[in-house]
Amino acid sequence: MSAPVRTILALAALLAALGAGAAAAHGQAQAPADAPAEPETVVGGEAAAGTGPKGAPGKARDARIRLRLGGLSGGKLKVGNRFKVKGTLAPYVKGEEVTLLVKRGKRTIKRKTVTPKRKKGSNFSKFRISSKQIQPGRYSVHAVHKRSDELSYEKQKTKAFKVKYPSLRAGNKSSKVKLLNKLLKKLGYINDGGKRYDSATERAVLAYRKVNKMARKTKATAKIFKKLAKGKGGYKVTHPGSGRHVEADISRQIMVLVNGSKVKEIYHVSTGAPATPTIPGTWSFYRKEPGYNNVGMYYSVYYNRGYAIHGYKSVPTYPASHGCLRNPPPHSKRIYDWVDIGMKIHISR
Repeated sequence: MSAPVRTILALAALLAALGAGAAAAHGQAQAPADAPAEPETVVGGEAAAGTGPKGAPGKARDARIRLRLGGLSGGKLKVGNRFKVKGTLAPYVKGEEVTLLVKRGKRTIKRKTVTPKRKKGSNFSKFRISSKQIQPGRYSVHAVHKRSDELSYEKQKTKAFKVKYPSLRAGNKSSKVKLLNKLLKKLGYINDGGKRYDSATERAVLAYRKVNKMARKTKATAKIFKKLAKGKGGYKVTHPGSGRHVEADISRQIMVLVNGSKVKEIYHVSTGAPATPTIPGTWSFYRKEPGYNNVGMYYSVYYNRGYAIHGYKSVPTYPASHGCLRNPPPHSKRIYDWVDIGMKIHISR
């Protein structure tokens, strides 16, 4: 081998040695061809889905509320009856709550929060609410489930409905008559409060009609019932500064027992006929006469000479007396006991 060739081979060997040393210095030594391959890193899947010791919060399931409205007749609630709403919440989760709102128009008149009970063998829970309504208005029931860790927010409502009022007349007997009597009495129209539409109810309805300048009949129409349910149709006191006193209105043929500005009792009366009119003005009661007298006056209280308020067998809807104020005999003793000597009576036209 010639000297130049030996020189070239020596340089090649030196360069190879220097290259291997540099690779070792940088940690890049080439693995043997038969060395096993390194395992791949797993990305995603169960191996990468770490949720912590207790697990990350999961997404709340969708809550579903269903409502069913009952107790109506022809889409309306008969006054004094109860409507009933039955509802379900799904899926069932122990301890979840539903808030129930009874609304009249936009106003909430009743609120109740319940914990629905699971229906056996199912995956939903049940709840209910019922309510008796008297006042007129447009009612609906709303059910609200607030979002929790387990279930989403949900709200449903029933269709709207109104209260229906009946027309009543003499001879009727029902809970509706009892309610009518209660509403009349609340405004001062005295009756016996029973379920029968008897003469006491007739007198109360007649007094109501007179106060409100309606036809002088004894039938309670649906319109009257509705007004009573709203608390409308009472008497407005004209002499609130007179303490305990009596007020009478000749034009409306009524008499009212008043305590300050508060109406106590309202009665239909018959004042003086055109030929013997009742004299308007302010007077003081000066004498009381119990029982019947010789001209048929019953439990009389005198306020101006021979003029008195008293019971009498005939109390028509029009002026018919000799100047006195006739009241129905079933109420005469009650009126007599309420009036005191010295008390004032204000009589207006």
